[in-house]
Amino acid sequence: MATDAQLRTAQETIRQGRRREARALLIQMAKEEPGDFRVWLLLAGVAGSPRASLDYLERAERLQPGHPTIARAREWAEARLAAQPDRPAERPRLELPTPPPATADTMDERIARARAARAAKRRAQHRRTAIRASALALLLIALVVAGSWAWSRWAPSLGGDPVASAADAPAVVETAPADVEQEAGPEEAPVDDVLRVQFRPLSAAEATGTPAATPTPLAREVHSKVAPAGGEQAQSAQPRPTWTVTPSPTPTATPTPTMAPTFVSEDNAVVPVLRPAGVGPNEKWIDVNLTRQVLVAYEGDVPVFDTLVSSGTWNHPTVTGQFRIYLRFTAQTMDGRRLGYDYYLENVPYVMYFFEDYALHGTYWHNNFGTPMSHGCVNLPTPAAEWIFNWSSMGTLVNVHY
Repeated sequence: MATDAQLRTAQETIRQGRRREARALLIQMAKEEPGDFRVWLLLAGVAGSPRASLDYLERAERLQPGHPTIARAREWAEARLAAQPDRPAERPRLELPTPPPATADTMDERIARARAARAAKRRAQHRRTAIRASALALLLIALVVAGSWAWSRWAPSLGGDPVASAADAPAVVETAPADVEQEAGPEEAPVDDVLRVQFRPLSAAEATGTPAATPTPLAREVHSKVAPAGGEQAQSAQPRPTWTVTPSPTPTATPTPTMAPTFVSEDNAVVPVLRPAGVGPNEKWIDVNLTRQVLVAYEGDVPVFDTLVSSGTWNHPTVTGQFRIYLRFTAQTMDGRRLGYDYYLENVPYVMYFFEDYALHGTYWHNNFGTPMSHGCVNLPTPAAEWIFNWSSMGTLVNVHY
């Protein structure tokens, strides 16, 4: 509960006519003590419009039903609203609550958080780059090792050194075998005779074209795969086994495990997350996944609603952590110029503040949901924001994470 000293300070500020300062003080008190109806009652008295006064009184009445002061304040706010028939009641233009003046410590903390978020993003990018470089290096090493192994296995079967010079190349002379007549008859002629091949280096005289002495006889024999039947020579000319490469075994792919079925909406597949500590088994809470740009509403462990969202961009990141909704408006004009931004948006629908000036709210100025677009708030399609606004209440937990 808010202390009596704080309430007396706020009342004294109102009596001195410093309504703006009083409103900022009371909003800060509402963030710290949302369960004290007296704070909401005083906020109704300094609100910028009758509709905002009625919203504050509605929260006070939920906390303290039947209180006579709240009833009198409601009559006063309704009389103010009735005195303005020219303003549409369904979409009132409400004043953006002025946050308390930022101290040097608060600004330093916000700058430090933004710098930490940017540093974490850079570290993640460096890690991804290092992983890709390591994978590429391993792939290159594997290719070099495989090439070396293949060359060592197959090079001998290719027949010697491929870079031998022409001067060292052996001369090949085909001669008939000694035990086979030069003019064999038709019955004795084989289909494919045994060939005797002489290998010797060319002499200097042969290289220059000068006749030389008779070459040294046969150095080795090379037999064909088919030889005349019978005889010792035929046995030595039997077909020789041909070396073939034994293929490496092909690895069998491991079966992909079947995932358990999950709740699926019309547009998005919901990935269930663990219920945060402190949330009851049937309590309502909201999960915002900044990586997937998806918001899911839960009742305990059961997802009941999901939608795509647009969170803050990299230079205006959305805060992460667990928060609770502390302020709500059915419509509100958001003037970012007061906070140093370059936007002015009238009648933003279904606004739910969960931390400082960060809020869930409807969006009518773009339809690019699923992509970060905002200055830190969580943009929802207007129908989805209306559903969340009517389903949630003050104090509903909002879990924001990557």
